[in-house]
Amino acid sequence: MFMDIRKGVCKMTFDEWYEMYRPIVNTLTDRDDDKFEMDGVESDDKFETYGIELGFVLGVNQFNPHNVWTLIDGEEGMYIVNGYHLCDRFAYFITDVPFSGEFLEVLYFGYNEVDEE
Repeated sequence: MFMDIRKGVCKMTFDEWYEMYRPIVNTLTDRDDDKFEMDGVESDDKFETYGIELGFVLGVNQFNPHNVWTLIDGEEGMYIVNGYHLCDRFAYFITDVPFSGEFLEVLYFGYNEVDEE
């Protein structure tokens, strides 16, 4: 983990974030197409931006906002950022461990990773 002093943004890798904050499994859906594969591991820990899953996220955000994270689209890839956000959102995460601090940015998927293949 490191701090980008110019932006005031703390950054860490996905693996560091996953181990530190422990996203919960989305048990609201049993759709197989909702899983995302990263490094050969299927993930079912994301929550949709609509319907019952969004309702669940909003409920958590109301009482435990530091446990909500947003997967957003950025210039260089997709990022997980702390908090509930609407702009450029793709999905949400809910974690067991709350975030404390100003702002955390986690690279989820870099667009240059696709170019290198």
